Amino acid sequence: MFQPVSDGLLPQPGCLSSCYFCWVMETPTLTTSSALWALLLATLGSAAGQPLGGDTCDGDHWREEVSMDLYPHDAGTDSGFTFSSPNFATIPQDTVTEITSSSPSHPANSFYYPRLKTLPPIARVTLVRLRQSPRAFIPPAMDLAGNDILDSLSVPETPLDCEVSLWSSWGLCGGPCGKLGAKSRTRYIRVQPANHGAPCPELEEEAECIPDNCV
Repeated sequence: MFQPVSDGLLPQPGCLSSCYFCWVMETPTLTTSSALWALLLATLGSAAGQPLGGDTCDGDHWREEVSMDLYPHDAGTDSGFTFSSPNFATIPQDTVTEITSSSPSHPANSFYYPRLKTLPPIARVTLVRLRQSPRAFIPPAMDLAGNDILDSLSVPETPLDCEVSLWSSWGLCGGPCGKLGAKSRTRYIRVQPANHGAPCPELEEEAECIPDNCV
């Protein structure tokens, strides 16, 4: 659970926008850096660029607690509809969009349920205000225009291991009469390795056999 802390970021008096939250984890008591709260805001904010929620204020005061339902979104970085789609980058990157029961409108979409008017939420987040500080602090200007990720907000890349399909059936055994022949089977790559993940194994295998129709 993330805990919001009003850290004197708003002009006084009044609660003008839920954008000016500084988040800390449940256990630590120190406020985070501006880069981290900007990252969390970008992650939890809506795809349309609206502030987190919209009901974080009660009149001119911060609310004590805010709960939000979370829905799937497409980050616009990779192409494909399913979770197991090949890791093909979208160039140029697309905008972040909400995935609905009918968009993307394709049966391969993992959330494609055209008979549903709306998808049920996949998670729920509750934000609780811990304390309020009288300090005045103006966060440094950050250019978050576009879909570019700042180096200061980058996280270590997760290794992606290669994934291959199951072996196909063995092919026919070919070869001259009176001698051992050879048969083969194949498999294909489902997910290309990335970020120093495990490489792909052999995609073709041969074995000796007795020819079915020798010549």
